[in-house]
Amino acid sequence: MKTDKFVEDVYNTLEGQLVEEACVPGVENLYAEDKVCMKWYTDILDAYGRLCDRLGVQDEDADVEIIINSFLSICRETGYHMYHYGAKFGKKDAD
Repeated sequence: MKTDKFVEDVYNTLEGQLVEEACVPGVENLYAEDKVCMKWYTDILDAYGRLCDRLGVQDEDADVEIIINSFLSICRETGYHMYHYGAKFGKKDAD
């Protein structure tokens, strides 16, 4: 899905990927220290470390990287679509 810069900035603000000055005002960082997304992300990293230990891998496992990165891409694509559908259908509700 093609996205515009604003939608990407909203998503990157949600992910905590932007410096504070570049964040979209009114959009929270879902990965801030006290947020549940950070807890889940920490759980993922901890499980990844344990899996690499069991596999005898020193740094990264290529297949696990594919799995994690693919899920992150799915989340990004879903987020972009949700934003656009919200804009599309939200206008109908405002009428």
